[in-house]
Amino acid sequence: MHDLQDHLRNRPWLLPLVVFVLLVIATLYIRDRQIAIELTASTEELNHSSADHTSNINERLNLHAQFLRSVAAFASTRALPDELSWRTFSNEVQAFDHLPGIYAFAYARAVSQGEKERFTVDMQKRLHNETFHIFPASQQAIMLPVSLISPDSGQQRKALGFDMYSEQTRRQAIDSAIATRDVAMTGRLFLVNNDQQDPGFMLIKAIYLPGRPLNTVSERRSALSGVVVAGYLATEFIEAVSRNLENRFILQVYDDGSSERGTGEAEPLLLYSSDPAFAPSAQQTPLHHEIQFGNRNWILLFHPRLDSGAASLSTPSLILITGSVLSILLSLLIFHQSTHRSRAERYARQLTSELSKSEERFRLAAAGTNDGLWDQNLETGEEYISPRLGEIFGFSASEMPHFIQDFTRRIFPEDEPRRSEALRQHFMHKQPFDVVVRIRKANAE
Repeated sequence: MHDLQDHLRNRPWLLPLVVFVLLVIATLYIRDRQIAIELTASTEELNHSSADHTSNINERLNLHAQFLRSVAAFASTRALPDELSWRTFSNEVQAFDHLPGIYAFAYARAVSQGEKERFTVDMQKRLHNETFHIFPASQQAIMLPVSLISPDSGQQRKALGFDMYSEQTRRQAIDSAIATRDVAMTGRLFLVNNDQQDPGFMLIKAIYLPGRPLNTVSERRSALSGVVVAGYLATEFIEAVSRNLENRFILQVYDDGSSERGTGEAEPLLLYSSDPAFAPSAQQTPLHHEIQFGNRNWILLFHPRLDSGAASLSTPSLILITGSVLSILLSLLIFHQSTHRSRAERYARQLTSELSKSEERFRLAAAGTNDGLWDQNLETGEEYISPRLGEIFGFSASEMPHFIQDFTRRIFPEDEPRRSEALRQHFMHKQPFDVVVRIRKANAE
């Protein structure tokens, strides 16, 4: 134990250094724990946020599908709705106000090859447009030309006459709608009336002739009277839902084909990216979610933004800075305390040395002047009598008195009043105690 104390006394920096190292290790541990806690919380929050966002997109798809079912219910009440009733219906449902993201919705009547010419003439009269025709040319047994569309604008009317069944992506969705007897979704496509050729998709619902059996796929094909469709630009639809994404993610949406796709089908196609210039990093794993809807499968990849929510001074940084400062201050305090004793000892030795020198000087001075000295502490009563004073009064070393009174008794009685008065003047008026008296020595001199 004494060896350790001596070791620490000889090396006062050792204990502060050990304390500093331990505190730094503790600070780093607490900081790393805080980083792990924040990372776990951030991961959970990002997972929750991305899952909520995926759910919102899925709910929005279901809402649009429900709208399309109402359009199918309206269109199924007549073989070919007239333009006035279609416009009235479109104005009443106010789809473009209540369903953000929809680009257009339309009705396409089923037309056989034998009905093509008669249907074209009838539509030219209905639309007062002699240029109406079915396009592109198709060898399919049936055609599904767009017959009515909303909104009724010049841009949208470009799609009138387009045969929905002539294009493979739309045809697959129509067949899926017939097979499932529900709303089907197309893969990635480009809308006919969109000049920018932005990626899009469509929701399709088949309608049937009233009173016909619909139990089998074959019966539904025979009873098909047309389809209603809703077209969407992927960017407009997804961003209508993504306004609350808070720039925390870069979202990429891929169309993964049919939900019943086999292993030999093509790779997923990019349908939407919130940052077209974004290039995924191989080191960063995105949050993966999927939506199965309308017999299609969407893959949603949420790439957390590296700078999202970055604080100028994070909690781990504060812990590191505060812990380092406190470690330094505490180590300096321990160093100060550990060196305090040695400093005090050095100071005491210095005072002792100076006192010894002072006493030696005083002894030499007293001896040189042949003076006898005495000192009395009026608070403690402690008295000091120098040996020279005893010699002056004629005392031998063995007879040396210990009290001043033994010396004052040797003063001549005639001189005592002058000594008492000088002492009184000294205490009352701070006059120097300077008086000459006669004494009777121990040998009677």
